[in-house]
Amino acid sequence: QAHVFYWDKLERANWFLHSVWDSAGEGADSRVMQHLLSSPSEDGGQWAMLTAIIEKHGLMPKSQFPDLVHGRASATLNGALNAKLREFAGSLVSLKKDGGSDADAQGMIGGMMGVVHRTVTTCLGRPPAVVDFEYRPQGGKGLVCARGMTPLAFYRDIVKPCFDFSAYVSVVHDPRPEHPVGSIMTVAKLGSVVASPFPVRYINATPRTLKELVIGCLTDDIPVWFGCDVGKSLHRARGVLSLANYDFAGVLGVCRCMSKEDRIRYKHSLMTHAMTFSGYHVPSSATSMADFVPASSAKKAPAAASGDAEAGDDAAASEDKASPPAVDDVSRFRVDNSWGNKGDGSGRLSMTSAWFDEYVYQIAVHKDRLPADMRALVEADADVIVLPPWDPLGALAEGTSLC
Repeated sequence: QAHVFYWDKLERANWFLHSVWDSAGEGADSRVMQHLLSSPSEDGGQWAMLTAIIEKHGLMPKSQFPDLVHGRASATLNGALNAKLREFAGSLVSLKKDGGSDADAQGMIGGMMGVVHRTVTTCLGRPPAVVDFEYRPQGGKGLVCARGMTPLAFYRDIVKPCFDFSAYVSVVHDPRPEHPVGSIMTVAKLGSVVASPFPVRYINATPRTLKELVIGCLTDDIPVWFGCDVGKSLHRARGVLSLANYDFAGVLGVCRCMSKEDRIRYKHSLMTHAMTFSGYHVPSSATSMADFVPASSAKKAPAAASGDAEAGDDAAASEDKASPPAVDDVSRFRVDNSWGNKGDGSGRLSMTSAWFDEYVYQIAVHKDRLPADMRALVEADADVIVLPPWDPLGALAEGTSLC
């Protein structure tokens, strides 16, 4: 985690400075420039941005480069970087006004990145140059010792054969009619690595398709990364994401009547947080939302004993590959979050199926799990709709939070 975080800070600063130079002719008051200046250094991001970092800089076991204080709580580091990057942006805009060339800008950015590098290294430490790793091959005997590997070699030789980040596709639900199902989309000025071969791409689908993909992965014991608007109808103390958490109509005499499309269009909802689906729940009979109970971190009894099926639990596993349940049979999803021991004490949240429909916007799944027609569209990568930099589909990279 610290290794990726370190390189993300450096690469994102470099990407920001190059983006500012590309837009410097529009002036500091342009909408594009103001968007860039709103969050030069943030912790959020898209799956493709993570892939770009890992494919360039590799990975490292956390034990060899543990988190320091500023890795666990990055607000101070981000504040320091934001102050300098905005200052540097002003210098680049001035250079453009004075007729500076691209070569002049590259020289200036090089000096600026020296300051960024010193700041990041002071706060996070310097990643080790090599990885020493011992592991036991699945089904094998004895330990395999891999020593003196670079982080990039460690990723390519050890991790990538088991988990290839670049093979994952972002599937989104954007209900705006100008973006029909099957559309391939991207967001302008969104990235982390200059000239990355892994651009941000989304394929638009229905909520039902997203659910089918999630349920299929979880049935095969594969967790799913996703982006959502986490602050909406969240009961933090109980760890529950449910549309029935709060009765606005009964208490205030008003209804929340905006559709998902209108919430996006009028900036009432957008992706604010990324988490991971780790399980789903199929009740033995219909349950009332008044009796909703957050998922427990404890191991469940087998389905035959409990009457319920809980995907993702060892006790419910079968030697035979299970068939995923019907989408309509899944009542809630188990979510692994990064906020510590909230909710039931496990750090997990429980999300109802109805909440998924309204506030889940994006998932990342392996391209081989896509339906054939969707995979063909992704691989063709033709007729990409380019959304403006401030479009809500890019909000996950900005650390934005709306209630």
